[in-house]
Amino acid sequence: MLTAEAVSQRKSFTITPQARYEIKEVLVDGQSQGAVTSYTFTNITENHSISVTFAKKEDNE
Repeated sequence: MLTAEAVSQRKSFTITPQARYEIKEVLVDGQSQGAVTSYTFTNITENHSISVTFAKKEDNE
């Protein structure tokens, strides 16, 4: 989990899975954002959280 402190107007996060993994779900402040690869907080006035779930890709061989 990553936490962005209330220190700026904008904070961006890039989410990159390791090889053979994919993003399953991204939660921002407990709310699903889907399988996004980035998220930007704007107008930050309080702490926020990001939680990412990864899943191993299925082998298609």
